[in-house]
Amino acid sequence: MSIRVRLNRLEDYSLKVPCREACPVHTDAGSYVRAIARGRYEEGYRLARNPNPLASVCARVCAAPCEDKCRRGTIDSPITIRALKRFVCEKHEASFPPEFHPPRPEDRAALSHYKVAVIGAGPAGMACADTLLDWGYPVTLFEATEMVGGALWQFIPEYRLPRSVLDLETRALLEKGLDLRLEVPLNDKVTLSSLREQGYKAFFLACGAARGLDLAIEGRDADGIFRAVDYLLNVNRGYRVDLGKKVVAIGGGSVAVDVARTALRPAYREGAEVFPSTEEGLTGLDAARSALRGGAESVTMVSLESLEDLPAARSQQGKEELAEALDEGVKLEAGFGPKRILVENGKVVGVEFLQVDRLFDEEGRFHPSFKPGTESTLEADAVILAIGQSPELSFLKEEDAIELTSRGTIKVDPVTMATTAPGIFAGGDVAFGPRIIIDAVANGKRAANSIDKFLRGVSMRECRNVVVEELNPDIFRRDPHYDVINRETPPLESSDRRIGATEVERVYDEYTASNQALRCLDCYVHTIYDPELCILCGRCTNTCPTRCITFVSADLLESDHESTRDFLAAKSVIDKTALIKDDDLCIRCGLCAHVCPTNAMTLERFQVEEQILCNQEGTL
Repeated sequence: MSIRVRLNRLEDYSLKVPCREACPVHTDAGSYVRAIARGRYEEGYRLARNPNPLASVCARVCAAPCEDKCRRGTIDSPITIRALKRFVCEKHEASFPPEFHPPRPEDRAALSHYKVAVIGAGPAGMACADTLLDWGYPVTLFEATEMVGGALWQFIPEYRLPRSVLDLETRALLEKGLDLRLEVPLNDKVTLSSLREQGYKAFFLACGAARGLDLAIEGRDADGIFRAVDYLLNVNRGYRVDLGKKVVAIGGGSVAVDVARTALRPAYREGAEVFPSTEEGLTGLDAARSALRGGAESVTMVSLESLEDLPAARSQQGKEELAEALDEGVKLEAGFGPKRILVENGKVVGVEFLQVDRLFDEEGRFHPSFKPGTESTLEADAVILAIGQSPELSFLKEEDAIELTSRGTIKVDPVTMATTAPGIFAGGDVAFGPRIIIDAVANGKRAANSIDKFLRGVSMRECRNVVVEELNPDIFRRDPHYDVINRETPPLESSDRRIGATEVERVYDEYTASNQALRCLDCYVHTIYDPELCILCGRCTNTCPTRCITFVSADLLESDHESTRDFLAAKSVIDKTALIKDDDLCIRCGLCAHVCPTNAMTLERFQVEEQILCNQEGTL
């Protein structure tokens, strides 16, 4: 028998905080959760806000990859990180941005001739503009529509993301000096070339993916068929969309959820102008929920994927939102694909489906195939297509020299966000296709770094410092019930009050927020073992409630890691004892250090601090 082990290196400790590593902007979720548990709400807000200029938005609608990686989830259920972020944002967002100090006059003067144009006011564009404004660059944000936010207001229902939150984020950008140009799309008159002539030195393209994909099947042109993005956009603009009584939403993504919930609600306002059902338009789970809110009696979401592989339920937040949709009355049929739209007198009356055989071919490419003879039919007054989105890039000219990918997105270097044209960068959905909000924010911040490098001739290098603090085990105490407190999702508005823009998800009260924050395992804290002080008394292993540490014969140890193999080879392991630990099982109770009579086992907190270092290479 052998036991495979690995020695920890100093740089490994940052990877042992999975919530932070999972966040594309490396939000220090563990620290702000810990601050909430201690009642330090302003500190928690600053920690949540500093790396993320859209913290208040993400606190409501982020897909929360941090929760999917939360180590508490391996024990029972993840920490409600997103809901706790909203708790501190609601307490302090009116006073943001925290720690913001206007650029020094000399810095602003030095950068004043480096005008930057950001095209698109979605999350990627807002994040890029925010970062550059903090550094003193003059930034102009061009937005084709009447409001800042991009997909945040166009495709996310107001009952999930109130427009007041976007107004708050917009005001912060304006207070930093943003030059905002609404309803100014790029076209034949306003081009990248014409903006260059106006003195702009660098560009960030963040115009999203607002064109819904279509189905090439029989009956597609019938009256009553929508694309999800068009439907949501018009509902969010105040139109009342007449879907009839029976709605079928085709798609398995999160947008399908929002559509279904929106349609379930009564009209957003009395006398709202009717959006004609002949308009093309819709995106999966959102489509189904929206249909019910619009007065539909039956909304069925049909996905190619099986229930186990449903895109809308791949994250913890997605699972909970899907459960809400099903609880509200949305029906789900998984593992079926549309064969044809049934039409009578030019109007959709149903959809014929086939059972999916497989989604991918032998080479792993997406190429659905269906089982012959498995036809089934769903009656429908409206069909909502929620099968994906693509960018609209007709504004690009040949002289722009910007290459596209085979998917119709802008080709970029994923590290720098640089396109094939010097000085032009792109990110978010226009470069990578639809992705989660925090990914777009990270793209915007990364592009800002690259723009700074391009304009000032500097090379950027991310640096992580690890600050180690030894904790007193006699003082380090956890709440006596922290390991048995269950995950409690935020309270929801009662179904009879879900009207118009009324938010469905409510904010925690202080007691619940504190209680949920106590569940955090504090992954920054680690047990450090000094074998020179150990007397092999076994108190630590006997006390450990999860049996994550144990003594074994050292000659049983093997490793796949070179540094660990070298260490074992350099030591004489014959007739020696080793203490090994399964870090995934550790709940950071601190009992092992508390009972150790020789201080061989200590508790130490490893706090990671990120810095961006610049090396001057010369200016343009």
